[in-house]
Amino acid sequence: MQATIQPLSYKATVAKIIRLAKGYREDVAEFSNFFQLYNYVRNLDYKRDPIGKEVVSRFRYTKDNSYPIRDCDDKTVPLISFAYHKKIPCRIAVCGVDDKPHHVYPEVKLADIWLPADATYKDRCVFGKRLYNENYREIFEVN
Repeated sequence: MQATIQPLSYKATVAKIIRLAKGYREDVAEFSNFFQLYNYVRNLDYKRDPIGKEVVSRFRYTKDNSYPIRDCDDKTVPLISFAYHKKIPCRIAVCGVDDKPHHVYPEVKLADIWLPADATYKDRCVFGKRLYNENYREIFEVN
C-alpha cells in the first residue's frame, strides 16, 4: 500500500515559515535593509507549488532561479527572517478572498503602523498595500 502525501494545513505552513525564518539568518545576511530585500524578493518570478502539495522553502533555495517553486509562502520566509533578526516587529497574515485561507504574506510594523509587505507578484504587489480584498483574515505573531 502506497502512502499519500497530505498537504500542510495553513497553520502548519505558517509554523514552517516561522521555523525557517528564525533558523536561517544567513540566508538574508547579504541584504543591508528591509526594502532592498523586499524589492529583490518581489522581482523573483512566481512559481507555484505542485498541485496537491504544499512546499515551504528556505530563501537559499527560493532565490536560486533553477529552483522549481517560489510562491507566497516561500517569498514570506526571507522577509520575516530579516525583520525578525533585525528586531523589526513582524507578523504573518493569512487571507482569503472567500471565507477560507488561500494566501499568506508578511506584515511589518513601521512608525507604529502595521504595513503589508506582500512580495508575491512583481507586477501586482506594492509595499504597504494588500493584494486582495480580504473576506478571511487571520494574523500570526512572530515572537
